Amino acid sequence: MAASFVVYGDDMTGLFAQSPAAEHRNDDGHLRMWEPKPGVVLSSVTGRFSVDLAVPFMDFFEARVKRRGDRGVHGLHDWTAMTGFDPSIPPRLTAFTLRILHQTRRVVIATHSPMIAMAVRAGNITLRRIELVESTQALEEATRRVLLEV
Repeated sequence: MAASFVVYGDDMTGLFAQSPAAEHRNDDGHLRMWEPKPGVVLSSVTGRFSVDLAVPFMDFFEARVKRRGDRGVHGLHDWTAMTGFDPSIPPRLTAFTLRILHQTRRVVIATHSPMIAMAVRAGNITLRRIELVESTQALEEATRRVLLEV
């Protein structure tokens, strides 16, 4: 049986329209990641965010953190097309981020989903670092401001 891929939401514009530095997909989801400047990581998840997408997501981010050291890394994530996630994802991402929190600068996540927003807010009780926005446009504006700072 051939896998079919469905595009959720509008095509990304601006910074997120560039070719990604890393891309992973499975039958349920699609992860794309960029590094437009050292210390700035962008991601986009379409469909379901599963463990097999979360691992390369964390690996990509952690490699940039190791390279930057105490200068830190900003993470800006377009999750507006994410339709769901494996139940293990929120605690896994929270534990990962907590481990590198001292090297993490600004973190902005865009989502339209109340379920995903609730999971982000729950993780943010511990992390106290995540900004939640409701549109790709707001995320792109935050990204432009970060790019001017680094």
